[in-house]
Amino acid sequence: MRHLPKTTQSVIVAAMQKLRKLLFGGKVKITKESLKKWHLSLVVISAIEGGAILILSAAHTFSVNSLFVTTDSLQTRLTGEAVSTPALHQLFTVNLVGPVAALFFVTAVIHLLLATVCRIRYEAWLKKGINPLRWLEYALNGGIMFVIIGLLVGVYDIASLLLLITMAIVIGLYGFVLESIGPQLKRNSILLLNSIGFIALAMPWVVLALYVLAANIYGSGTSIHIFVIFLVGLILSLFITVNTYLSRAKKGNWANYIYSERWYMGLGLVTESLLAWLIFVSVLHP
Repeated sequence: MRHLPKTTQSVIVAAMQKLRKLLFGGKVKITKESLKKWHLSLVVISAIEGGAILILSAAHTFSVNSLFVTTDSLQTRLTGEAVSTPALHQLFTVNLVGPVAALFFVTAVIHLLLATVCRIRYEAWLKKGINPLRWLEYALNGGIMFVIIGLLVGVYDIASLLLLITMAIVIGLYGFVLESIGPQLKRNSILLLNSIGFIALAMPWVVLALYVLAANIYGSGTSIHIFVIFLVGLILSLFITVNTYLSRAKKGNWANYIYSERWYMGLGLVTESLLAWLIFVSVLHP
């Protein structure tokens, strides 16, 4: 930055100061009515995007297999001893269009519930600084996202896919527990809870990264669009984690739970939209 002209430096510094003041300085007033409009907007946008994915996308299927150990009859006859070898059996195929569209429909259903039949309960939750349905949404969509990215990077084993889904559920449970009983826990318990959360957050991405790494070391490599999809999913997940931290630490405007709630909504939509349309452009386009 020191190599830039002074006028440019001044503009950048002023912009950063304004952004810092906007996020951490002044008080932002968000009413429950405006939050309801946000929910309804998310319902409409998500439903339109999900419908567009279903209508515009071409089928792109993956085989989901069960891995097992069996006897290699040829090697057994040659060596005279029982020789085991890994094998696979195709269980079913998955059309990627369905899971990608499901990201939006899950969001639409959850936010429709929050804006209508669950609204009174939702407003009571906001006063307590919790939102169980958000963590349900994150658990469901997190599992779907891990399955989508997993299939794209080569995770075709049903056991591995189920473990990725389980990690997404654990992440959702961690967020809910952190919100609902976290403030009542002692420091050591909080550290333990955060350690569990960190492992649950990190391990799915470590597993997916190992598949990407193996493809580049032992295989023909990972195409750039799949690598970009992986990075976008990882970076946006980190943004959601940062929002959780700011909300729990009550930094600046995040001291207002409704402010962090709006960030959760926006980040969730951005994550789903970017991933879905990147996948559409690179994989699902006709």
